[in-house]
Amino acid sequence: EGYTFEFTVTTYTYAPSNANRDALYVNWGDGTYQEVGITQRSNLPNQYLYNSYVTRHTFPGPGTYQILMEDPNRNLGVKNIPNSVQTIFSIKTTMLIGTYVGTNSTPVLLNPPVDNAAKNHVFIHNPSAYDADGDSVSYELTVCTAERGKPIEGYSLPPASDTLFIDPYFGDLTWVTPVDTGVYNIAIFIDEWRNGIKIGRITRDMQIDVYNTDNNPPVNDPIANYCIEAGDSVVFYITSTDIDNDPVEQFLAGAPIYDNSATLELVEGGAGYSTSKFVWKTNCTHARQQPYTLVIKSQDQVNDVSLVDITSFYVRVLHKAPQNVMLDPGTDHMNITWDASNCGSPIGYNIYRRRGPSGFVPDSCENGVPSYTGYELVDVVFGTDSTRYIDDNLGQGLVPGFDYCYLITAIYNDRAESFASEEVCASLIPGVPSMLEVSVLSDDPSNGQISVKWAVPIDFDTVDDGPYRYELFRLTPEGTDYELIATIPTVDLLDTAYIDQNINTLKYPYYYSAKVVYEDDAGNWITHPGSENASSLYLNLLGLDNTIEIDLQKR
Repeated sequence: EGYTFEFTVTTYTYAPSNANRDALYVNWGDGTYQEVGITQRSNLPNQYLYNSYVTRHTFPGPGTYQILMEDPNRNLGVKNIPNSVQTIFSIKTTMLIGTYVGTNSTPVLLNPPVDNAAKNHVFIHNPSAYDADGDSVSYELTVCTAERGKPIEGYSLPPASDTLFIDPYFGDLTWVTPVDTGVYNIAIFIDEWRNGIKIGRITRDMQIDVYNTDNNPPVNDPIANYCIEAGDSVVFYITSTDIDNDPVEQFLAGAPIYDNSATLELVEGGAGYSTSKFVWKTNCTHARQQPYTLVIKSQDQVNDVSLVDITSFYVRVLHKAPQNVMLDPGTDHMNITWDASNCGSPIGYNIYRRRGPSGFVPDSCENGVPSYTGYELVDVVFGTDSTRYIDDNLGQGLVPGFDYCYLITAIYNDRAESFASEEVCASLIPGVPSMLEVSVLSDDPSNGQISVKWAVPIDFDTVDDGPYRYELFRLTPEGTDYELIATIPTVDLLDTAYIDQNINTLKYPYYYSAKVVYEDDAGNWITHPGSENASSLYLNLLGLDNTIEIDLQKR
């Protein structure tokens, strides 16, 4: 709240060691320090301890702060850190505080770094970072740090038979493969991004113990990635096998553990295998722009060195599509309504339009409206309950004679966009003249002629009995408003052609608009709303080397 934040420092220590601190010192990056006492301590596999230190701190104002925690020394004998026992251990978090950032929670790492590695076997670890605000995260290997957060001199990545890398988007750290036994340290940056701007960084510094063992790690079945609509469920079975016929235990790490909406339950197990059922029952609060990264870990149960296999996968939970989109056509506009979203709180809705149906039906991962559908975004309305829109082509009027089709999507604060609504189409009420032709009949600087034709309006939507007449308007590029050039009296609205004469058709093109005017019961002449514009074409010729470039210009 304001400039006050709650901080949690998490360490994983070896239980028999003397590194299990009851308090840690934190440098807040604003010139102040604090001793933070331990809040929680619990046991983990392989004789590790989980240690949590929680406190609050108020910063003096907006800015970028580097929060640093130091511990007096690292473990003895870390092979890729010179004189490791005399080297200070440090981790740091970078926070951007400002009104343009808003409220923020840094990512939480849900998978503890407590797994063993084996010489000549691939080692995989995924921190399983979860950001409660829906911000995106990225991963990057970095250098372990010492006093004041400075890089350790002489530090190097652990040696590998092939490579050691981390997936920048999904966080799989893969070591192919350890070539020697011993203790190694690596560090990972987990960066936090909002609207393309990096707003924070946390660090995981972890120790990896590599053993020489005849044991083989278990192997997980492949797991697919999923995209689902909020409210639906992900259900699948995962089997892990062990070539040594060791018993296998399976674990789940990821955001759905927070609210107990996901479970991994043992279905069947025995010598050399284990099968569990994964179920995630999503709800509307789970929908967001960023996918959820989940991790399933299998671990063999042996008296020797216990090894693991880790499989990460993602689930995208997408917002529901707006429902019950309805069209009520006018003569030059379309009235569109839909139901307000009852799943989440959108900040508004996108209105997409195209001429003629596309038949678009999104697949399970296709939110929004892709460009290949031919739809264009025509406008955005803001407000959860803003469920009505009049499409008049931004004041220009829609052109009669076409089927107009629409898709509606809901939009959210994290830039998420829902699935598209069902496609709905309708034609305008043909109650205004539809321009058919504007053709130059004669080119002349003063006696030029242009033929103008329009279609008879059908289902003319007025209760007055007339009489009726057409008024024809013309606009030149030198003008600012249409001028009335002809009044065509007619009783049955069948006179739909006119020859515009004595004009300069060599100078520029002309725009025309035909409107229906009727006399009401009080004797007033009323111009019926809605009209269509059309222009003649004008040729600009540009002589080039052995070619002539023809530019067809309108107004």
